[in-house]
Order: sequence, then structure tokens, then C-alpha cells
Amino acid sequence: MPRHGENIWKRKDGRWEGRYKLPTGTYNNKAKTKYRSVYGRTYTDVKKKLNDAISQTNAFKMVITEQSSEEQAEKWLDFIMSRCKYSTYVKYSNIYHEHLQPYFQNTDIFHSTETELQDILIAEYTKDGKKLSLSTMNGLKLVMNQILAYARVNIKVSIPDIIIADNKYSDKHVFVFTSSEQQKLISFLQYRTDTYKAGILLCLYSGLRLGELCALQSDNVDINNRTLKITQTVQRIKRDGEAGTYLYCTPPKSVSSIREIPLCDEIISYIPDMSLSHKYLINGDRLMEPRTYQYKYKRYLHDAGIPYKNFHTLRHTFATNCIAHGMDVKCLSEILGHSDVKTTMNKYVHPSMENKRDQLNQCISNFGQ
Repeated sequence: MPRHGENIWKRKDGRWEGRYKLPTGTYNNKAKTKYRSVYGRTYTDVKKKLNDAISQTNAFKMVITEQSSEEQAEKWLDFIMSRCKYSTYVKYSNIYHEHLQPYFQNTDIFHSTETELQDILIAEYTKDGKKLSLSTMNGLKLVMNQILAYARVNIKVSIPDIIIADNKYSDKHVFVFTSSEQQKLISFLQYRTDTYKAGILLCLYSGLRLGELCALQSDNVDINNRTLKITQTVQRIKRDGEAGTYLYCTPPKSVSSIREIPLCDEIISYIPDMSLSHKYLINGDRLMEPRTYQYKYKRYLHDAGIPYKNFHTLRHTFATNCIAHGMDVKCLSEILGHSDVKTTMNKYVHPSMENKRDQLNQCISNFGQ
């Protein structure tokens, strides 16, 4: 039985449980109360946890009552700055200030319904007659939900179906280089190879991301052991609250992206063409500007007579080639720096029509045997 007035009781599994009420929120225009529980091995443990949880909940209720939606959103940004990579903070800050701040200034977001919040996303999606991408809309949803969660408001907005349906068939198609295009590209890059051409070959033979290549330092290349360490990436980000952008070096996008990868025999011969005697492998003692490198890559494709495909196509082509020639998926996943093999198979492997036909012929040749 619960202790009188405390909402604490002993469970059948021997643990103690205490339950407390969260601030009342709204869902589909209806007020709704939610509860949360704390657990412990003893009554004393649970009582302390319960008192702490209730105190924290009351503090958040007071914050929501005393502060405007905009003030609470700015507090969330301060919180994010202390918890995330700086590049992530800048991304969230730009999303908030460019798209959501006017609504937080003029709307009582914390007392809006889910439908009203979805209407905000729809309005921003179609503002100025230029539709945003589904990726941008997911960013808006993520920022709004995190602000709501930070303020402990019991409501979660989702992307309206109308936006998802509008983007369903408009996502960019992922391309890989065909066999003939790869032959043309490799032949072109091998002729009078320089640092920049060798870097593109390195991406084609190892699956490096553009930012990882541009930030790659020479002391991360081990010629004797034929390995490469990826410890950082570079990207151009917007200045927080100011005009302009700047290059920013940061650890890779995830823990699994910090990795050591083997170098194949084919690429080892091109390593001396890079700046091993300087700080960076590609651009001497200066950090390589990814945008400049993309321009060089685009010109190389043009000069080689290959239709333009973005730089990331090199990574997709590498992954597809590895699977087509029998590489273990887990091995490939670790080389690419993925935390899950599902990402490798679903997003980075694109069998060509030629590969599909070859495998189909092999299967059919065994029919009836």
C-alpha cells in the first residue's frame, strides 16, 4: 500500500516506486496530465529521488510562468552551447534565429496545441513562395521539440503529412560513377598527378569525406604500416549572430568516425605526391578550403569528359565497389566510420545495372540444379 499522502509504495519485484505529476500540457486541444515514476531499492532512496524530481518540476513550472517563450528559447541555446560541439550549436542557433524566433516572439509557444505548432511549420515551409527541403524541416522540428523538452512542456510536434508527401519523390537521387567513368577519372588523375589529384584518388580508394580529407594532417599518415588516422574534419559554418562564414576544424561527426583505416596498395604510390613534409596532406601548411577543392574536382570531371556528380559520389562509389567485390559489410562500415551497418547498406551501396545483371545471370545459371 502507498504511504499516506506520499504516493510511494513497494512493488512486487521488491523495489520501491514513487510517482509524481508533470506540469499539465495540451494534446489535440485537450488538457492532459502525465505522470512519471522514480525507483529505488529502499523507501528512503525513492523519497529523496521523488522530492528532487518534484522540486525540479516546480522550478520548470515557475520558469514557464515567469519567462516568455523567446527567453526560454534563448536559455535553451545557452544550454546547447555548453553541451554540444560548437558547429552543432551554430547550426541550431541559425535554424532558430532564421526560422523560429518570430513565432517565439509573437506566440505563446508553450501553451500552443500540437496542431498550432504544426501550422507554424507549414507556414515556414511555404513562406515567400519558396519551399524548404525536408531536411531543413526536420531541423526546424528538432529545434522546436528540444526547446519544448527543455522547458518540460508535454507536447511534441511532428512534421505535417502534407510536407512529407510534398517531398516524398523530390529527394535527390544518389549517384555513383559507372565503370567507364571510373576508368576515365582514374586515367585523368594519374596523368601528371599532383597533390590535389592524389587527394581525389585517395577518396575514391578509401571513402574519405571531403571535410576529412581537407583537414587531414601529414602525421596521421603511417606509410610503414599503411594506415590513415581520421581525427578531425573541417567545414565552413555561419558566424553565430553575424554575417559571413569561416572555416572550423572539429572532431568528425560521430565517435565512430574517429577511426584508423588501411591504405590499399594502389594508393600508397600516390602518397609521396602529397605534402608529407608539411602540416596538412593536401594544402601544405594551410587548411584546405573544401569549396575550393570542390571547384578543382568539378574542373577535373569536365576535363576528363565525365558528367558532373558531387564530391560525395566518390564515397558512394567506393562503398559500392567494395560490396560488389565481396568485402564484408562490417569491415566496410568501420572503414567508412559508420556506427551501424544498416547505414552502410541503405545509404552507401548502390549496385549498378551491370552488377545486377551479372548476379542475376549467376543465379539463373543454377536454376534447376
